Amino acid sequence: MQGDVGDQAGPRPDGARHLAAFLRRGLARVPFATALWLAVAAVGIWTGTWRHELHPAKLQRWGEGLEQLWNGRWWTLLTDTVFVHGPVMYWGILAFIPVSVGVYEWLAGSRRALVVFWLTDIAGSLAVALGIVLPLYLSGIVVADLLPFANDVGMSGGGFGCVGATMRHLPRRRRRPITMLITVYLLLHFATLLDFGADTLHLLTFGGGLVLGRWLGRDAADPTDGEDPCRA
Repeated sequence: MQGDVGDQAGPRPDGARHLAAFLRRGLARVPFATALWLAVAAVGIWTGTWRHELHPAKLQRWGEGLEQLWNGRWWTLLTDTVFVHGPVMYWGILAFIPVSVGVYEWLAGSRRALVVFWLTDIAGSLAVALGIVLPLYLSGIVVADLLPFANDVGMSGGGFGCVGATMRHLPRRRRRPITMLITVYLLLHFATLLDFGADTLHLLTFGGGLVLGRWLGRDAADPTDGEDPCRA
């Protein structure tokens, strides 16, 4: 009877230990995604963007855009990834990191995840600023007058790069339809013209991720990148 009462009183200590070990090994396999998630969460608490919009002064200081690059503040290509505009973006990004960076890092390893994320994010941002925004501004089109001064923040560029690279790891029969669905979604979002810079960036980085994923190959994660938490 005492054993039955003990079993009903709560979970066994061994179960809690196994769960803790499972989570520890799982997080150890995705250290980059974990660090990025914690950084975004911490910066959101510091800036208060978990409950209100980012202050314009902080957006000007930490955000990335053509004006920032033109004035030599190239470091904003890195700092913009851990900031968000407001609460909706804050919670959305915290959900997006595990399913984009986390999934790719789990499948391909931390080194590949680092390469794909930063290469697509930085190269994509430069391509948008110097290859699209600058020519539009110099062309004299009225609607492009404010584009160079629109600073942006967020890690979604590198995140969509990781989503693109993840397509390489899908079964062949599912790879094409899922790739097409994501592409159609990005094109439809771009067509709304709600955020020209961000939507263009997402299209570029997703395509770049597809190319990088194919180049880096479908090899399993390196043993040095973490241990499979399913293995005892």
